[in-house]
Amino acid sequence: MRDHESRNIPFTILRTRFPDAPELVIYDNACRLHEYCLNRDPAFFKKTKFVVDKFHWKNHSGCCEGYNMKLYPMLNMYNSQAAEQCNSCIKPLASMVSYMEYDNFFLFTKLHIWHRNMLRIVKYNPEREIAYKDYFLTLSRVIH
Repeated sequence: MRDHESRNIPFTILRTRFPDAPELVIYDNACRLHEYCLNRDPAFFKKTKFVVDKFHWKNHSGCCEGYNMKLYPMLNMYNSQAAEQCNSCIKPLASMVSYMEYDNFFLFTKLHIWHRNMLRIVKYNPEREIAYKDYFLTLSRVIH
């Protein structure tokens, strides 16, 4: 993303990667994104619910309460801070990847996120069949 504050980035991602609009969008600036989406493609987003994630709601003093995720108990099952948590896990990589060429940066970052996801999958689903699971676990012990 070239500009982390741009509403066009999440709009473009939603519009180009989903054949149908998602039922729910949890985003730190959902109030503005909702307006942006409806102004550009109201038919596509007509059934989409936009809510501000729990972490960022405190910064939304002038927004309609309807965007407050905490008001919807059925959304408690969602980790509204997943993006923030992912960002915090890759922040330490900044000094390593800042001097890499784009292809190496992209590959290294994808590998790092894949590795973290695999660790979680193995940890929380020990009975799940995973190709090369033993090899992955052995490699993880070497890395850490």
